Amino acid sequence: MEHVQACLICDTTENERPLVSQRYRGHAIWVCTACMPVVIHHPERVAHRLEALAAQEKGQED
Repeated sequence: MEHVQACLICDTTENERPLVSQRYRGHAIWVCTACMPVVIHHPERVAHRLEALAAQEKGQED
């Protein structure tokens, strides 16, 4: 079964809306086209999600 990607911000899946792949500190993230303006114009609103993701993935590597 194929894994369906979801937006880091709103959890909308790739089946519902186009997603854009991005990289942050070496980690792949997905953001939907509706949330992209938030990432561009208000990155402080998503910084906590990015830091949590990086910490979570780092914990999986240990």
